[in-house]
Amino acid sequence: MDDRQPQLQIKVADVDEPLLVDARTVRSCSDIAYTLPASATVWDLSGILIEGQPVKRKTVIEWLNWVYVSLLGAPYNEWAHQPETTTAAELYELLAFSDSIASAPGIYRASLSDSNLRRLRIRATAADPLDLMLDGREYRFTEYLRTGYVHPIQNANSVTLTGLGTDVGPISAQSEAEIKPQVLEQVEKLLYVGYKLKLEPLLQRLHQFIAASL
Repeated sequence: MDDRQPQLQIKVADVDEPLLVDARTVRSCSDIAYTLPASATVWDLSGILIEGQPVKRKTVIEWLNWVYVSLLGAPYNEWAHQPETTTAAELYELLAFSDSIASAPGIYRASLSDSNLRRLRIRATAADPLDLMLDGREYRFTEYLRTGYVHPIQNANSVTLTGLGTDVGPISAQSEAEIKPQVLEQVEKLLYVGYKLKLEPLLQRLHQFIAASL
């Protein structure tokens, strides 16, 4: 960051230390930031709630990474580790926050590219955490729940269930009853924000997952 440029301190609720950002860059990507007084040196986001909870510092940093990559070609936090996958819950929080501060539509283009969306996963918790990847794989449970086994689909791109990177064999009807509502809730949240923000690549991937697995 160029120290000669005007800077803005972003305050969040979960960490006392503010985030120091380039004011012009941030103002240009959020209508809410743009309306701050020209003399403002602090942008207080501690009152913004996502699902009833204050927005997390991690979520704000991810938004800043989107902004900086979109405008400056490099992330805000250049030392941040790029995760191999992103959970649906994390993406929803990020998009909901982005919507709450009226972000510029252009920041979504690179960040929600097809290659990035292939890293999206839905995490559900039953006896063990289960990860369902939205990369074109299909997931099905057997109709014969009395057997308690997942029924694999017979094609090269399909798996049964993915749990922590490994295929899960036996699974009970009770586990399925716990998993499916979690999956549906996360998909519905992403669909809601996806349609609201008109995020076609995300919507296409979600509908592909629905058609294949739900």
